[in-house]
Amino acid sequence: DLTFKDEPLFSLFWREGDNTKNTTSRKIIGLNELVKIISSTWLKSLPKIERPYITPYGTFDHRNNSGLNRFNSNIVALDYDKLTPDELNYLSMFWELQPNTVLSLISPSGNGLKVLVRAKHTFTPETLYNGLKTNIECFKVSNITPDPMQFVLSQPMFIPYSEKPYYNPYAICVDYEFQEPQTEEHQEVIIQPIPTDGMERVNTYFVNRVNMLIDSLEQ
Repeated sequence: DLTFKDEPLFSLFWREGDNTKNTTSRKIIGLNELVKIISSTWLKSLPKIERPYITPYGTFDHRNNSGLNRFNSNIVALDYDKLTPDELNYLSMFWELQPNTVLSLISPSGNGLKVLVRAKHTFTPETLYNGLKTNIECFKVSNITPDPMQFVLSQPMFIPYSEKPYYNPYAICVDYEFQEPQTEEHQEVIIQPIPTDGMERVNTYFVNRVNMLIDSLEQ
């Protein structure tokens, strides 16, 4: 069960007017307060440009990776976009039936789905993106793959209005047996010195090429 210790906390980003370029956190909220905002008449009345967003992977002073204060180590945010009505209905039902789904919302566009799930992993904030991208097939449903950009640590998740959002504060943490991302092996590059006995010949070649180019331009 979710306890106070591992309850996910999010930074809420909102300012009056244009909120799309706002990168300064307004306050820290938990799941219950998030759900109240989602179903509020205040959110329903806001224009699109002023819609608030959260950082699902933790709390931030500013919305960049270096601004992280608290990491939600078992939360994975999923964003499915450009869905047909049938795909949207299927995905909504699928995730609402999963025991590890914390929150499931139809996106502001009306043709996407935003989902928060609990998943056991050992990724750090630095390895989160590569780790989740490596295991993206775990979240592929009926050949529909989520957008990997939502795996970025500080990626915003804009909050859509919903009269009755699906949420489960007692969602369990599922072990998907994630594979560790492969690390690239960087081979040492050895620069071979140019033999000095060939330098005069090389220099003469380039000088002749430059002279030919100058002659052609002067003609």
